[in-house]
Amino acid sequence: VLARMDRTGAAATAIPQRDLVLDCAVASRTTVRASLARLQAAGLLEVHQTYLPGTTDTAHTLALPAELQEEPADAMRTAVRRTGPSSSQPPQPGLPLRRALGLPACAVLRSLGAVGDSAEPTCPADLALRAGLLDPNQHEPSPAQLRTLRRHLRTLAQHGLASLDTDGTWRATAAARVGVADEQLQLVGNAAGAAVQTQIDAERAAFRARFDASNRRARWERQRASVLALAAKTARATQKAWWNSLDADAQQQRRDARTDWFASLSPADQLARKQLLARRRARTGEVESDRYANWLRALSPDDLERRCRDRAADFAGRPAYEQQQLAAAWAEHRARWKLPHHRRRAPIPSPPTPTLPEADLLEGQRPDLDELVLFDVASYSHSPTAGHHRRRAVPA
Repeated sequence: VLARMDRTGAAATAIPQRDLVLDCAVASRTTVRASLARLQAAGLLEVHQTYLPGTTDTAHTLALPAELQEEPADAMRTAVRRTGPSSSQPPQPGLPLRRALGLPACAVLRSLGAVGDSAEPTCPADLALRAGLLDPNQHEPSPAQLRTLRRHLRTLAQHGLASLDTDGTWRATAAARVGVADEQLQLVGNAAGAAVQTQIDAERAAFRARFDASNRRARWERQRASVLALAAKTARATQKAWWNSLDADAQQQRRDARTDWFASLSPADQLARKQLLARRRARTGEVESDRYANWLRALSPDDLERRCRDRAADFAGRPAYEQQQLAAAWAEHRARWKLPHHRRRAPIPSPPTPTLPEADLLEGQRPDLDELVLFDVASYSHSPTAGHHRRRAVPA
């Protein structure tokens, strides 16, 4: 935070928490929030609530308390600085080094740099205290904390950043004082930094997507569709439970009544009713083509033939304009819900008996089989010219 303030030249600056994750070599914003809370509790930092909810370009402002910004008016003033002199606070290692070694090991390395080339040996307890390995209000390290300190020192020594003298004193090496580490350690730190940068970029993209107008509209549409689907499934389950509660006679009576009512509708009203029922079933997750295939498989060959004859007779008895409307409505419904189209083909006649050429000239040209496919057998039999066509289709 202080480094960001030095760059901006102000004692108060708006800093997003994700920027602190990138600058401080921590793993997540949870650590950032906990650290900011500790700094606030200690009176070393103030957080001003300047973030505007629903925006992506604002953040809370971090500021130094007023007493830390005041300079003493004269040398006789009793106020003292709350931070130590710069000579006792060596600079932190570079960001790649902090990411590769970890913050505790870097704190130990920084404490070794603060000791410098002092002739007085530094005891492990003093070094652990300087590195911040002790808990608050703790003055003597525990055996576990001393083992942690020794592990960090060995890690620093493996990378040439710390050395152990003959008298048992740990000191920072010359490479550590100038901030130079081995190439492998730098590569590890750069890779860790790239991974954190990728994670932060993904989090920011997801955060901005939440407030994008088109994304919010799409999210609302998905939520609305989910609620409607749940309501449709509930209504469908209630309807099935009610239908199953009826006995067989009541079901047949209602089935016949609804069949007669549907047959009395106009072709346009029949199409609208079929589309409405199909949309209701689609909202519950049913596939119309699968439902149609299951219904067709459940019919016996005799029932299917009977239904085809009844429908063909009903179709033939309607006026020509209604036949056109029904054909167009059926075609639209099949195309919209991807239903199969079963054509009824006319039976193929037996091979004609050879006749004299004069008989072919007198009878004329026979109709092609493809022309017979366009007509239904039942409707074809009700046509005024059906007998004439049959006589021409079957040779004498």
